[in-house]
Amino acid sequence: MALISPPQVAVEKLHTDSTKNPGVYELRAGYPAPTQAWLNAKEDYKTKAGELTYSQENLVRGLNITIGEFYTLRSEAVKLLRQNLLYTKDFSKDATVKWDRADIELKLKNNSLWRKSLVGPAKPRAYWHTFMVTNFVTSTAKWMEKNKEIIEKGDVPHDGRWSWGPHRESQEWDGWFQYQHLDFCFYYKSDSEDQHNNFEEIKAHRFVPQIVNGVTSPTDIPLDYFTFKEFVKVLEENETLGFDAERDLVVWGRAQEVADQCIQDNDSLRTAINTLRTKRVDRIAFFVVARKESSKEVKNSLKRKTPGLVSTQTKKRKGGVKVVSE
Repeated sequence: MALISPPQVAVEKLHTDSTKNPGVYELRAGYPAPTQAWLNAKEDYKTKAGELTYSQENLVRGLNITIGEFYTLRSEAVKLLRQNLLYTKDFSKDATVKWDRADIELKLKNNSLWRKSLVGPAKPRAYWHTFMVTNFVTSTAKWMEKNKEIIEKGDVPHDGRWSWGPHRESQEWDGWFQYQHLDFCFYYKSDSEDQHNNFEEIKAHRFVPQIVNGVTSPTDIPLDYFTFKEFVKVLEENETLGFDAERDLVVWGRAQEVADQCIQDNDSLRTAINTLRTKRVDRIAFFVVARKESSKEVKNSLKRKTPGLVSTQTKKRKGGVKVVSE
């Protein structure tokens, strides 16, 4: 019996704050590093060009943070404004919340993300910090009030529109998840005797999120970043997988009619990833089988370290699975 394809859930829309959205890792929303002259600008109520105004783009630029870090900072503000329903108060008229607001602003300015602005040749002055944090708290409170029903349920709305700067590196999501954001799903054969060779009964649905560690770039990694050596290392070091390279093989197959494919080297791993990568799906599936259940031909080809893929066709017979090499 050939391997079956696990169910796939298509992602129709990728939220701007999703950790799998390339734009989340865009530094300063694509704007250039701030100059001291830009940071020293004073607020002009006539909003002349070049004068200091509040916007989320100006905030991330001045703080020198990414889009994702902005959302992290906003989540902290949301948590603080939830207390005593402060986001429902009128900060400009309600004197009873004056000190609550001051406390929130102080905590935000002491946040490690906010303090990233202190690193670099150009550093914001006290006026810039006061102006930005005041407007940041106000805009966050208004945003929470606008989405009150969602906020009251303990959730955070997934929204956000950005005016990108001229140095943007990330691309608009077109339905294809970057290689660095794929989840690897591993299926195991059932342990029950009557289902000994039946992959339709899944023993476990296990994930190794982001085999590539340290996702920090708005641009994708090349496919050749994935290596068979690192792939096996990750499997063996994950105790929940219980993978043993001496005992187990990793194979993949897209449908019952398609031959199983055995992963044995860099080429076969990259071919599997590239083939199984499907539009609007952020995960790919592998199947783990015991070497003793594979054919001698597969084992011999593994020992010879033959480059490329090892293809096998499985035919159902009474008492188990017969594996026939192509």
